[in-house]
Amino acid sequence: MGFAIWLNGGPWTGAHGVAGELGHIPQGDAALTCGCGNPGCLETVCSGIALRRWYELQPRGYELGELFVHAAEEPFVQALLHHAARAIATSINLFDPDAVILGGGVIDMPDFPRETLIDMIKTHIRRPLPYQAVRFIAASSSAFNGARGAAALARYHYLPQPVAAPAAAGRG
Repeated sequence: MGFAIWLNGGPWTGAHGVAGELGHIPQGDAALTCGCGNPGCLETVCSGIALRRWYELQPRGYELGELFVHAAEEPFVQALLHHAARAIATSINLFDPDAVILGGGVIDMPDFPRETLIDMIKTHIRRPLPYQAVRFIAASSSAFNGARGAAALARYHYLPQPVAAPAAAGRG
């Protein structure tokens, strides 16, 4: 589950460069080990990997890419949406963003219930603010979004940033 924080005109990566790893909050299944080695990360129950694991547990009459067309009401799929909604709402309540951009491989799958997810997120957002102000934006869909994000982060960290000119003192 990808996540990024854009703060004051640039990406916020934290003291060690790993801030925003929403998929690694301990909100998953403690019986499952995440790819990072920790037990119970959110990604164990709320990610493309979690969907694939669930999909492969039994024969299905459809391809994984059509999961939301055929299985949107399955308890595991509903739980995945619930976990995602709570995690996203938590980040909204913590950071009070202007907007949340939703995108990625799972959300881009056919018939993904985007509006249902947004409604679920809203049930957990603090009222009246940020509930009344936060906007939800659909990310452009592209197989290159991850690469673009990585390139933008590298550009921000390794290329010179424009410097604002100081305000003129004592004009008048």
